[in-house]
Amino acid sequence: MKVGELARILKAQWLRKVDPELSINSFSIDSRDIQRNDCFIAINGFNQDGHRFVKDVRDVVSCIVVEKRNPILKGYHTNVLYVNDTKNALKKVALTLRKTQNTCTIAITGSCGKTTTKEMLSHVLSHFYKTNSSPYSFNNEIGISLTLANHSNDMVNIIEAGINHKGEMEGLSRLLRPNIICITSIGLAHLEGLSDIQQIKNEKFKLAEHASNGAVCILPIDLAEDFKAKYPNIRIVSFGDSKDADIVLEQCELGYNMVIITVNGRKFYLKCFSDNIINSFLVTYAVCDLLKISDESLQEAFTSFALPPLRMERIVLDDYTVIGDCYNSNPTSCESALRQFSRILHPARKVIILGSMLELGTFSRGFHSKIIELAVSLGFKDLLLVGKEFSSVKDDFPWFESAEDLLQFVNGYLLPNDLILVKGSRVMQLEKVIHLLSRGKFNPEVFVKKNSLLEV
Repeated sequence: MKVGELARILKAQWLRKVDPELSINSFSIDSRDIQRNDCFIAINGFNQDGHRFVKDVRDVVSCIVVEKRNPILKGYHTNVLYVNDTKNALKKVALTLRKTQNTCTIAITGSCGKTTTKEMLSHVLSHFYKTNSSPYSFNNEIGISLTLANHSNDMVNIIEAGINHKGEMEGLSRLLRPNIICITSIGLAHLEGLSDIQQIKNEKFKLAEHASNGAVCILPIDLAEDFKAKYPNIRIVSFGDSKDADIVLEQCELGYNMVIITVNGRKFYLKCFSDNIINSFLVTYAVCDLLKISDESLQEAFTSFALPPLRMERIVLDDYTVIGDCYNSNPTSCESALRQFSRILHPARKVIILGSMLELGTFSRGFHSKIIELAVSLGFKDLLLVGKEFSSVKDDFPWFESAEDLLQFVNGYLLPNDLILVKGSRVMQLEKVIHLLSRGKFNPEVFVKKNSLLEV
């Protein structure tokens, strides 16, 4: 895209000092990531106003898109396009490119497993096609717009779509116009903005609202009937352990750092320590089946897949073994982690460090209480609880307001050869515990801070 074309798309005001023939390599909203001949879009975020960093990028970029009335830019004229709303400008770029470029867009949503499914799909399909996918968990309107704005004529576009309030998903569907809709699961998450499981399901289904002609929806078989009632013209590919599913899960065997999944009569080996990836695998397998990729071609691609950091990640340290699952947490994923942890055979003590689950609204106290009850019912006695949401339901278990408070206690509590599950939302920063236990050896690059501007 050239600067002049961008100005027309945005109906922007611009000055003669802007060269309309300059090419734009990519779009960015982060001045730290700017490359030569990019377009910098200055967005006013929660913590920073991008307009403050215009001077840092002006000598590198092809052009800068800013809001007309921002006082920071008074008297600044070089290579600037003026618009009313820069967030809307980014969305216009994304919509234009999505409509004009002939790509297969795969959109993924669900209460758990979105990012893992996106990463697995991207990894596997990259063996067969040129692909583009959401960075990290860029799954809200700005994150998706940025991802779409930066894809070229890639054959497959793999995008994660997340919501935490009613009414958000239809807008994401309009942006994405998906060819393949993937729903990993429906569970209890974001109850502060989505009041119950039925509303969660209804909102997730709306990813199909503006689907492309001939679209296909891949989803768990127990959701198929309800989805068909809402979108009878969209073909369904169902998965699950029922013989009535299109993609039939026949067996799942969990070994040391390996999961063996038998589907439609064929075994696949994944080098992961988690049975939480089953739905991600089944979605990926279903997409590959739609794209006519043979089973024989898939084994190498699946075997070489590695889970994103901090998803039931086995971390072997000098004195302990840690299962790090603190990338995200909600009642559904927390229950799953506890049940999986209970099935691991271990000769020494098992310890659970549980961080708060967020965005549960008025349901918060009840769900945190139920999670403790579940842990006790599974036979766990050594629980360390972190976060204010546990403060009123902690019983006699040690409780800490923050990860920093826990750090002062945990070394004296743990014993050599303990197996430790660390589970909580990213905001709780429980990865600091793993960093401490590893004596600083656990790679800090995997500490992914949630970006509220780009994801939910």
